[in-house]
Amino acid sequence: MSAYTYWNDLQVLNNILNKFKQPPVVEFNNTRENDDLKETIDILIDEFVFSNFKEYKFENFEQQIYQYISANIDELCNFQLEDSDINIHELIMDGIHCYFMRNKTPRSYSDTRLVTSINKEKVDELFEYYKTKEQPEQRTDEWYQFRYGGLTASSIYKSIDTEASVNAIICSKCKPLKKQTGVNIESPFHNGHKYEPLSILIYEKEYDTIVEDFGCITHRTIPFIRASPDGINTKRDNPRYGRMLEVKNPVSREIIGIPKKAYWVQMQIQMEVWDLNECDFLETSFKEYENEEAFAEDGNTWNYTKDNKKKGAMMMINDGIEPIYIYAPLHIDNKSDWDEWEQAYLEKMESKYSWIKTIYWKLNHYSCVLVPRNNNWFTSVFPEMKNCWDTILKERITGFEHRKPKKRNKKSTKKLTPNSLQKLHNDTQKLGFDDNSSIENGTIVIKIRTQSFNEDTSEQPST
Repeated sequence: MSAYTYWNDLQVLNNILNKFKQPPVVEFNNTRENDDLKETIDILIDEFVFSNFKEYKFENFEQQIYQYISANIDELCNFQLEDSDINIHELIMDGIHCYFMRNKTPRSYSDTRLVTSINKEKVDELFEYYKTKEQPEQRTDEWYQFRYGGLTASSIYKSIDTEASVNAIICSKCKPLKKQTGVNIESPFHNGHKYEPLSILIYEKEYDTIVEDFGCITHRTIPFIRASPDGINTKRDNPRYGRMLEVKNPVSREIIGIPKKAYWVQMQIQMEVWDLNECDFLETSFKEYENEEAFAEDGNTWNYTKDNKKKGAMMMINDGIEPIYIYAPLHIDNKSDWDEWEQAYLEKMESKYSWIKTIYWKLNHYSCVLVPRNNNWFTSVFPEMKNCWDTILKERITGFEHRKPKKRNKKSTKKLTPNSLQKLHNDTQKLGFDDNSSIENGTIVIKIRTQSFNEDTSEQPST
């Protein structure tokens, strides 16, 4: 009897695959499991936020939350989600959005919405208090001393940033007080000086409000923190009454509606110092026309372009010290009214002013988003601010030189001369290399091979 079993000797196998039932796809939608997952996401968001208040200042704060949740969901629920048709990305994004809308604590909103009702009586009291605060006149000795005596909202972010930033703000505050002189009209700073008032005029018209400047004041209980917002809404019957305004006019930076770290910190400090809970962050970019003809050709109306962007004009005058900008009223919508307004202003202009030119502009980009006050964030970072200021006071006496950036020693570079090239030629000849160079009349001529080795068919192997 053969010890082998042949294929033909095997019995026919029954197909039992159909007897196995495929496990059902887990449907999360409209199920308890789906609700449990949403609750888990909400708990994880809350856990991250309350453990990382300091991270609020970063533009990618929500991205940090997303990564934290995603990693935890993978670890906790991956075995369940593999067989489901759930879109975990959308669920996490919706969870983050709902969390911040429900708690009214986003880093910033996507627009300038109305979120809370106004306590007008409290705002009234604050305005009366602001009027009692001493306001040194700008660029006077008292004004410079006032700013030197504390950390202002525009630069205080450095005190809670990298070691290099902390060293930079300590050095700047320890150096002898230096007054600014001269004006560079091409600088980004001057671009803000030129277009910030115009941006505020557009904001006022857009929301039927009035914005007033209250100057720079000191925190009620923290004397080293000072802040000066660009303005505060003061029209009492407007729903934005008491809301602060911060304006930026970037020259080249793209406007995306998300406050940069330094700007977000600046607004938080402003709200803390002025004890207000909301700040509109307004960003605008303008383009200037080459001349009046180019301005007139862009659009069928005086104050709107072909693509329906706002446009207008301003006068640049000088008082003998610095340029001053006079903005035409935004309601002017024809050249005749503009000419009449311009002529009337020039006639009443005092002799100490001289007309420089008329600037024609168009509003290229406009973004306005609401930034809410975050008390928890301020509480979490205040010890670092206090430590920085204490260090400044100390090192104004003991010295701060050790914080200055270390100068890098420049590597010495030897210039090539005919003699050095001659030596190089002789040395390579001694080594037995033919560098394919020649010396003619004391001038080094280097012959460069211009043909690729791959192009030289004589050097390619035959196939």
